[in-house]
Amino acid sequence: TLPADIQTGYRSGKKCIEAWNTYATLPATLEDGQSTLEVLPLLSRDYSFDKGCCTRHKVFRNCRSGKQHQTDSTRTTTWPGFPEQLVMDEELGWLMGLFAAEGSATQKQVTLSLSISEQDLAARFIAGMQSKFSVEFKPYPRPERNLLELVAHHTALACLLKSLCGAGAAHKHVPEVIMQGTQEARAGFLRGVLDGDGSSTRPRFTFGVASPKLAWGVRTLMATTENKWGTVGTMED
Repeated sequence: TLPADIQTGYRSGKKCIEAWNTYATLPATLEDGQSTLEVLPLLSRDYSFDKGCCTRHKVFRNCRSGKQHQTDSTRTTTWPGFPEQLVMDEELGWLMGLFAAEGSATQKQVTLSLSISEQDLAARFIAGMQSKFSVEFKPYPRPERNLLELVAHHTALACLLKSLCGAGAAHKHVPEVIMQGTQEARAGFLRGVLDGDGSSTRPRFTFGVASPKLAWGVRTLMATTENKWGTVGTMED
């Protein structure tokens, strides 16, 4: 059966579990897989690691007075300390989870948007990104909007996080390396997304997010690692 052929809703007016048109199953467990994350395959082809230093060689085309005067130039940028390989531990999972819930990335910038009262989350994120990626995030309080923004201008990190978690709030997802990684990384990712956009204080958890893929991924992780179940729905305007 193809996803497009799945029938949703109820067979009759009696809305109970026996009347569902379709049932779906989730994996009972997820086995521990890759214990390390290779960074370079997740970056664009402009990147390389030269003697352990992350480097980007970007070619620009310069046009002067028409095509006959076109020339190419190469701009080289380096990020010393940016890792070529990462250990898939709980802290790395947590950083990915919080970014998936509250972060955004442009071509050159990474931003995390928190409530101005979430100082502890901000401090942990800043310390974690410095420790894992050698990237410094600066806090920008916006009290008029009850907002605390953490910002880093770092092209390589922006490229990596978009590759891992997706770009745009509606297109975020649980990274494949989390699903196929270690139990510690999965637990950290769950804690991160719930610290950002959810609650797991009851037997059933609540998680509000714009991306259906991220919602389904978190639901699968909660079911397989925490034995907690939830429903996935959409919010109508």
